[in-house]
Amino acid sequence: MSDKITVRAALEAGLRHHQDGQLEAAKRCYQQALAMDAAQADALHLLGVIALQSGEHETALEMISAAIAISPAFATYHCNLGNALQALERFEDCAAAYAQAIQLQPDYAEAHYNHGIALMDLSRVEEALVAYEEAIALRPDNADAVSHRGRALLRLGRVEEGVAALEAAIRLRPDYAAGYFRLGDGLLQLGRFEAAISAYDSTLRLQPGHADAIANRGSAFMSLGRAETALAAYDAALRINPEQATAHYNRGTALQALRRYDAAIAAYETAIELKPDYTKPHSNLMMCLHYQQGNDAARILRAARRFAAHIAPRPRASFANPTSPGRRLRIGYVSGDFYRHTVTDFLLPVLANHDAECVEIFCYSNSPVVDDVTDRLRATVHHWREITGLADDAVGVKIIEDGIDILVDLSGHTNGNRLALFAGRAAPVQATWLGFWGTTGLPAMDYIISDADTIPLGQEAHYSERVRHLPRRFCYEPPDYAPVPVAPPSLTGTGTVFGSFNNLAKVTPEVIRLWAQVLQAVHGARLLLKWKTLDNAQTRQEITAAFAARGIAPERLILRGASAHELMLAEYGDIDIALDPFPFSGGVTSCEALWMGLPVVTMPGAGAASRQTLGFLRSIGRMEWVARAPGDYIHAAAALAEDKGRLAEHRAAQRRRMAASALCDGKMFTRQLENAYRGMWREWCDEAAPAGSVEDGFTPPQGLFRRLLRK
Repeated sequence: MSDKITVRAALEAGLRHHQDGQLEAAKRCYQQALAMDAAQADALHLLGVIALQSGEHETALEMISAAIAISPAFATYHCNLGNALQALERFEDCAAAYAQAIQLQPDYAEAHYNHGIALMDLSRVEEALVAYEEAIALRPDNADAVSHRGRALLRLGRVEEGVAALEAAIRLRPDYAAGYFRLGDGLLQLGRFEAAISAYDSTLRLQPGHADAIANRGSAFMSLGRAETALAAYDAALRINPEQATAHYNRGTALQALRRYDAAIAAYETAIELKPDYTKPHSNLMMCLHYQQGNDAARILRAARRFAAHIAPRPRASFANPTSPGRRLRIGYVSGDFYRHTVTDFLLPVLANHDAECVEIFCYSNSPVVDDVTDRLRATVHHWREITGLADDAVGVKIIEDGIDILVDLSGHTNGNRLALFAGRAAPVQATWLGFWGTTGLPAMDYIISDADTIPLGQEAHYSERVRHLPRRFCYEPPDYAPVPVAPPSLTGTGTVFGSFNNLAKVTPEVIRLWAQVLQAVHGARLLLKWKTLDNAQTRQEITAAFAARGIAPERLILRGASAHELMLAEYGDIDIALDPFPFSGGVTSCEALWMGLPVVTMPGAGAASRQTLGFLRSIGRMEWVARAPGDYIHAAAALAEDKGRLAEHRAAQRRRMAASALCDGKMFTRQLENAYRGMWREWCDEAAPAGSVEDGFTPPQGLFRRLLRK
């Protein structure tokens, strides 16, 4: 009996020291208790807790596991086991430990909260949200749980709810630096950029060295078009933490917006070197290579294949989709742009014209943005799946359960892409189309859908995918609110106005040099540029200075920032002739200029990104506006400027001509696309048939997603 009292006294003394932060004294007391009783589970557990607090995670795991072996029914033991496993980044085991603690003690708020953190680490965001809500129901004043609930909602694309949760967390704890930081992220997603900056400022007031807050503050400035200010913020973050791969990536985006492509590429390369499996800098590097003058297809393909090599290798799944070549196909479209976006301008006429007897359409939306276009898209398809915030494996399970035959990527290397999902092969046939013009680099991407203008015959070797040519790569549906074209402004005698509404990142030094020569060739001509970053005075000054260095006075430039889309279309009435940039030509921008009656002068090169406008002009029979060299470009622009009567004719008749062309024939284009899908499917059936044909029913494949399917 006296030994038990002595053991208890040692434990109690240890707890007093422990609560006072005297870890070494507490450790000696626990060891004393353990010496008197080698099977003393509390002593083992508490020694494990001290090891965990001291950063000795393996020792903590060993001690707490020994305590559980003696007394497996204590929820606290399992919760602290989970903490040790979390520190060791063994997230699956960690989540299981917290789940066991909850099973033993369902009202254990801390275990529910920690379980949520583990599930977030596993990208099981919906389950994490439930765990946080359980924790909050038990302890409504737990600001950490409320804040993490907000973080989960942001990941799931429920941004308004997430921001409300984060504001509630801050009300519970006004000095909550992490809460302000997450709130800034939510406000950034909502486009409330000034408010996001204020939230990051609050983070930095409470925690001045918060490098992520400094960097994300830069992202808010980027969204406001203040690239130089953003660059300074990223540089400040990197002075605190030079190994921060995300800051190097963001620095690259600022440099790219400033058209400093060599420096942007170097920043992306640094981010990749620090974190090779970080996909965003790989994708932005690919984009930057297309913007930069002089990059050949071989260099771009090498960069794409490097990206593919850094995605974690996964086993190729075998598929048991019925190998009937003529059956109704299940087509899945994956995009981060299912809202008012250039991609949907080209996608809407396809979704509206798909033949429901031949294809069943699924859309997998990876966008937190929802607007009227999202509602319209949703109404035109058979099935809609929200995948924002879901892990690739979880999305892969959904796609397999849906029995998708052909999975189509609509993002490529642009924002919001899910290329890692395609890398693991979630469907028998996979293709990329529409949102990106170049190769993805993925061995598991079977096809790239294009046309001979974008990818000329003979250039297929520059793509990791098989090239499937359509007569046209695009079908354009103009907005029904586009205003009626007005007469060219030069008819009033004020001089010719050239213009471009393209992303200013496309206006490289080489473009400025050529456009300056166009202005010099046409007496009194002016140039109207419109892009959202031109709302920023610093950006306007940079553009003005760049043209001044080429002999163009500031009064010959008209610089305009963002406006509502309908108002922007009306502003084409202030332009006589649209100038296409290079080597990155316009997409929807060129279509809109043509729809508003303007000629568009373009100069395609070897790269696919430079050849988009070429395809539009071929479709409407205006190949005389296609230049083969800079001299031709200047001549074509000047000749149009001189013939005011012809400009007026184009303005009056071009919309009818375009509407009657193949470019705007959604039904014909969709039949051609469906025929391409059918051909891809027949090829897969031919390859799959020798292994055994399955004519009806659907069995989920073994392999890639096997572990999740067993759950």
